[in-house]
Amino acid sequence: MTALSVASLLSSTSTVVQTPAHYERSFSLPITQLPNQQYAIANMRIEQIHPCVILWFGKTDLYFASGHASPPDFHNRDYWPKFEL
Repeated sequence: MTALSVASLLSSTSTVVQTPAHYERSFSLPITQLPNQQYAIANMRIEQIHPCVILWFGKTDLYFASGHASPPDFHNRDYWPKFEL
């Protein structure tokens, strides 16, 4: 039973149907290929990468969510893969 039909059964007044919202946010940061570099930002070691991150080098996909919890929980660091250059 949809929200509209439930609302119609409960009230004889007009109903307002709300459609689900879709939010998407993206940004890009330029990265360069840095072989064997352990530190990217002032002695801050990058150890894991968030599963939602997509990395490209030129037109080559380097990484795209290799695994995630079910149901998806991207805050669960157990599913964050190691970042290796």
